[in-house]
Amino acid sequence: MRYRKWTESYSYVTEVGDGVEQIIAGLVKDIIRAPKRQRVYAKAAEKKLILTAMKYDDDESNRTENVYMKGRFDANMYWMNPAAPGWASNNKYDLGAVFSKKEGTTYPASAKLVRDRERASFDYQGVLHRSCWYDPQPAMVTNIDNKYDGITIEFENQYRTADDLWRRTKQTVEIYASNNGEKFTSGAVEIAGGLVEKLQNMIQARQNIANPISNANAYDEKKF
Repeated sequence: MRYRKWTESYSYVTEVGDGVEQIIAGLVKDIIRAPKRQRVYAKAAEKKLILTAMKYDDDESNRTENVYMKGRFDANMYWMNPAAPGWASNNKYDLGAVFSKKEGTTYPASAKLVRDRERASFDYQGVLHRSCWYDPQPAMVTNIDNKYDGITIEFENQYRTADDLWRRTKQTVEIYASNNGEKFTSGAVEIAGGLVEKLQNMIQARQNIANPISNANAYDEKKF
């Protein structure tokens, strides 16, 4: 049920004299009244209704069958007139509400993503370890409660094929480091003794190797 879609409807019956604040407060009350049905956090602020997607609760551990994903949703608002005659009482009319969406940000070296990278490295994308229960996967090195920093190195590798041709293949190396959950005073740059910064400086100094213009001239004896 990881990849699922749902639609939730909430309503508020207005009373004489109601303004924006009362309508928003009524909607918030309706959204939060059933926690098991709730899919978003709701609050009122400065005549605005703010909805925030809730986290998935099935990827909050190291041992999970699910990869990390963002929660995505859209909202719309309309009004109805129950006092209208006949079928008109069920008609929906555009309320003219303005919606603005603010996308959440995902730290590229979050523990969940590091966990998923490690899991994918087991056999073919971890498939052989997702086919039975109890999952006989190796012990995970990643700790979902730790803070991580990481770096991605992209490069091309030139090789000779069996039919004596020269080909290039793009390769990627991802490196993640942690301080085993210790707190930091100035952010992720402290992780593993500044490992990521050291790697970045190394790549900058050897840029002709990490991102060569021509592999024929990639080797520089002054730097190796």
